Amino acid sequence: MKAKNDESVDKRFSEALEFLPGAGITDLYSNDPEQGNDSPVDELWRKLDILTRRYICCILMRMLDRPPVEKAMVFYASFGDSEVLEIALDESEKKAFSFLQTMDQDSGDVRFIFELVVARRFRQSEGKKLPKWMTYDNLKLAFRRYFEVLSLNWYAKPPHISLS
Repeated sequence: MKAKNDESVDKRFSEALEFLPGAGITDLYSNDPEQGNDSPVDELWRKLDILTRRYICCILMRMLDRPPVEKAMVFYASFGDSEVLEIALDESEKKAFSFLQTMDQDSGDVRFIFELVVARRFRQSEGKKLPKWMTYDNLKLAFRRYFEVLSLNWYAKPPHISLS
């Protein structure tokens, strides 16, 4: 029984460690700012002490171990009169948003996990044709507003979030 449990923990830890590079964290153990990249979360990661990094990995393990979220999570974002962009969350983003709703929103750890989710999505969209207004900061704002709408849990159809 113990060996099976250890395998489960190893699998969840591996999933958490795979999530971090997807968000732009280049070296899990380095504090050297010279080795970083231009990812906003990579810089934040390098400023964290080793215990906080381990804690973040534990939170990611718990988050990614959640059961699949059955409902589609989609919203529409626009900036001023520009084109509307449909944003559909992938499975790990849906797990993250449903998990973060259960946490203290003022926690630095929750804010960091949120940053990881946004950075991961932004990196996944690199090379794809996006509206000019879709910068990292605008994506972060769109995700933040969507998260606030989700917390209210009052909409019946996907919300349109205006960033202007």
